[in-house]
Amino acid sequence: MNIITSLQNRISRRLTETKSPCKMYKTIAAAEKVAEKVALDGAAYFDGKFQYKEKTLEDVQPMQYVIFYIEETDKYAVGFNMTELLTRKDTMGGYLGVIANQGHYTF
Repeated sequence: MNIITSLQNRISRRLTETKSPCKMYKTIAAAEKVAEKVALDGAAYFDGKFQYKEKTLEDVQPMQYVIFYIEETDKYAVGFNMTELLTRKDTMGGYLGVIANQGHYTF
């Protein structure tokens, strides 16, 4: 499955229901800046060793993400890979909607 095409289609469908299905950015650079921060913060939130202060934020492996273009809005969106994050050895429990609540798509 092409995850980028899948995410583009999901957002395109949501655009028929709402003006703002997720946060979008005018440039790839703007999306990348936000994605890097959210990817690190999101990974730290679920990282048991970070939560128990057994490692620093610099040692946390950021979440995987993709940046993709939404033609209808002429903007870019970010999709975060929650599936990969939750399979990591040091992942501990938490609120699964933590990234979605910030307005980003997850897969």
